[in-house]
Amino acid sequence: MEWEAQRKKIYQHFGIKPREDIPAAGRASFRESSAPDSGGFGRSRKSKAAALAGSRGVGPMGTTSMEVNKKILRGGTKCLERLAFDEVESLISKNPREANLGGIPNVISKMKAYVRLLASKKRLSGDNVDLQILGEDYVWALVYYLLRTGHIQEIMDYVNANAVAFRAIDRNFSSYITEYCNSPDRRLRRDLQDRINNEYNQRLRIAPENSIDPYRMACYKIIGRCDLKSRNLEGVNHSVEDFVWLQLVLARESSRIDEIASEAYGLADLQKTMKEIGNRFFEKGGAEIGCSFGSFVFFQVACGMFEQAVAYLYPFSYTDAVHLAIAMDFYGLLRVSDPNLAGEDLLSWTTRENPQINFGRVIGYYTRDFRAANAAAAVDYLVLICLNKDIPGQGGISQITLCHDALRELVLESKEFALLLGDLRFNGERQRGVIEERINLIGLEETTDFMRTITIQAATGEVDTTMRLLNRVCGEFLSVPIGQEQLRLEPTKSNAQADQHTVEAGSISLTAIDDPMVLAQVDKTVNTFNALKCVQRVRNHVENRRWIDALDSLGSLDILPIKTGGNATKIRNQAGKFSSLPSCIAACVPNLIMWALQSANEARAHYMASQFSGNEGARKQLMDEMRQTSLDLTTYTSQLRYRFPAHLHDALARAQTEL
Repeated sequence: MEWEAQRKKIYQHFGIKPREDIPAAGRASFRESSAPDSGGFGRSRKSKAAALAGSRGVGPMGTTSMEVNKKILRGGTKCLERLAFDEVESLISKNPREANLGGIPNVISKMKAYVRLLASKKRLSGDNVDLQILGEDYVWALVYYLLRTGHIQEIMDYVNANAVAFRAIDRNFSSYITEYCNSPDRRLRRDLQDRINNEYNQRLRIAPENSIDPYRMACYKIIGRCDLKSRNLEGVNHSVEDFVWLQLVLARESSRIDEIASEAYGLADLQKTMKEIGNRFFEKGGAEIGCSFGSFVFFQVACGMFEQAVAYLYPFSYTDAVHLAIAMDFYGLLRVSDPNLAGEDLLSWTTRENPQINFGRVIGYYTRDFRAANAAAAVDYLVLICLNKDIPGQGGISQITLCHDALRELVLESKEFALLLGDLRFNGERQRGVIEERINLIGLEETTDFMRTITIQAATGEVDTTMRLLNRVCGEFLSVPIGQEQLRLEPTKSNAQADQHTVEAGSISLTAIDDPMVLAQVDKTVNTFNALKCVQRVRNHVENRRWIDALDSLGSLDILPIKTGGNATKIRNQAGKFSSLPSCIAACVPNLIMWALQSANEARAHYMASQFSGNEGARKQLMDEMRQTSLDLTTYTSQLRYRFPAHLHDALARAQTEL
């Protein structure tokens, strides 16, 4: 009775519902979907969500995961087989005399020529004395190299063309290779599997030394997956590529229920083997085998170790590692970590010990080399973070948020506002920026979403934070004493891609403004900002020699003891407020004291010089008030002696002597 029937009978006996081989409706798989792709990166209909839910999401026993692992094994095997055949053709073309390729240059003829070439160079097996010959060909060497290059059908054709001779050499091999060729999984029937295992073990145990063709044993091992505990070829000259190919061709993804324990060797086991090889030969201090780090990266990719390949390549060539990660992420082969949890680690592991790459960190660090010189190119790389926007659940949202944060940071660092965010032409026409042109690639659909997400106000998360930034800049502007060179914002860069006519006519965008007080007219509702505006009015009054207006504005600020009338309690209260002032306003207090002292002295001098007054008592009262204001400012400053610069105390001392 076949195993499937036995398993069904066992399930029925114990009342177990058999596992469905087809994914449930609505569950992601690696198959092509009939729905159109909604992504913005032009992927195939196989979405990243499907790839993650299938190849990277379900457990090793899942049907979808098993199918993807089979594709990885087939892909790696075919790649190494194609490279091996290219090497065969290259070697034949370089040595035409020794190869002696004649007749029709088909695959079998080329492989015969290749075997002859190796035999002439004594590179088959020692002195070639143990190799079995059929006619003029080393028959088992020819079959092995046809296996090595993936030409299974050609082996069948060769065996059938020499059926009589093969019955004399090995009467069972024809049935083995026929079943192996016709099986899509390269799997033999159980009876043939048992037979080839028995033959292999008997020949290995009882055959006299140097009486077995090593290529024959290699063919048996590959076709029958014999003696999996020893996954190497004895007596056959082979390279590192041949060894990796052997691991791939011996690996098989199947259910643990169906597989016998001694025949269980899947992709996970292969990856453990590759990890051991890397630790032994390719890490610092390992043995030398004549291969570069690039060879090991290639082997890792061939074995489905995509995240480890990127992490291993990064210290050697971070540029190649970045682009390798981008390519694999585009095809949904890369498992990416959550940016909120990954930290600074390039390679991390999930709770199920699955590797994952910090893709956002890889892209962000790479753009540091050119983001200042070429902001548009940096945008092209940063939007690639949204390749992972279709990860199910919170993971996709985190990737989109990370992409938007990276773009905002780029805008603020480069100051290429016109180029990145857009600009206005002289005729009022709006010019789109580089980021807006890629709006569909960053998880946004409309221009309003773009302006709300990417612009400077959104960069701070809320209006209050934006106003604090503006207040800091205005505070620095107002902290410069009168008469010194005024602070200007670093000018932003206009759009270099704009046409010449637009440049000549000028732009009405914010890139043409470098005066912080002009930019500050955006909002008038924040108290701190209103105070800074009042400081600006005081400055203007002092510059225009309107001393009384300056003192009135200072009094409305309620920062300095302008109208305390010598009351020590009020002066002390004003001094106590200093520690609670915002830093941008506190930076302006030394200038405010100087302006207040100058205004009071100038106003008192003006009253003293007045020759005509309608009310002499009022004039004298005003002079006394100005004098008291100067004294109160001195008292106020003395209580905050260590908060102000030394030149301020010197100026107050000189003013007090003049009273």
